[in-house]
Amino acid sequence: MKEPHYYKLGSLTSPSGALFIINDNEGVILSKAEIYKATLQANGITVTPEIEQQILLLLRKRQAEFDQQVSLLGVPDRLKTLLEFTKKSKAIAYCRRVCISEHDLFLLAHNCSQIEFKHRSKFTEFVPQDRKVLDSDISNMKQGNPRQFINKVDRIIEERKRYHVHLFERDKEWHCFYYTYKDMESGKERHWELGSHLHYVSHLWTNYRKKQVWDSFDQRNVDIQGVHIKLEPFVIDQSFNTQFKSSAVELINKFRQSNS
Repeated sequence: MKEPHYYKLGSLTSPSGALFIINDNEGVILSKAEIYKATLQANGITVTPEIEQQILLLLRKRQAEFDQQVSLLGVPDRLKTLLEFTKKSKAIAYCRRVCISEHDLFLLAHNCSQIEFKHRSKFTEFVPQDRKVLDSDISNMKQGNPRQFINKVDRIIEERKRYHVHLFERDKEWHCFYYTYKDMESGKERHWELGSHLHYVSHLWTNYRKKQVWDSFDQRNVDIQGVHIKLEPFVIDQSFNTQFKSSAVELINKFRQSNS
């Protein structure tokens, strides 16, 4: 049998740089669906609306199972502790000695209702006009010529500025965590001595209001003075490639038979 072709892109594109901005579970599902569709098309399989729906149903089922597993993990104690401080000075002192992982932040966003918080997120991106991805770039990628597309996406990643903002609210309390791609750098170009980090500000900063902080991320240059927290980035799960290939082969075989 002919060796299947696989497409796995770290960031698919939209008018602002990604085909689907992943702010929620549906964004995750849609981005994965695009990868599977591109893989099927690269293997000569026409992706009909029926096939697309089958892919989405499969991915939504898997996402529901994953969400159930994540719910059982709850909210990490280190974040519970931070959210309970009533004095700014103590919160700052704690932030300077604690390390939070991206996985911790993910668990807080997923499970914050367990400690009676609500969650809002914002992912604003600012890209130079001449670096926007065009329909022709996406068309070339889908036709099996991804190199030019990937090169352009690489340049966008280098020159864009994108904020990841998470706001947690409970009655009059609010807590905001935010970071950019630059904040994630750990090499020579890093701009904080301890490397990867996120920023934190809350209702304990009496010189800020919640709406003021939230709205500030609608512009490229943000002037909010919070505190740095050392951040441990997600560890890339190398098993993804194996899982992806296994699922892709299953779909290719299934839909190749239905197309014949």
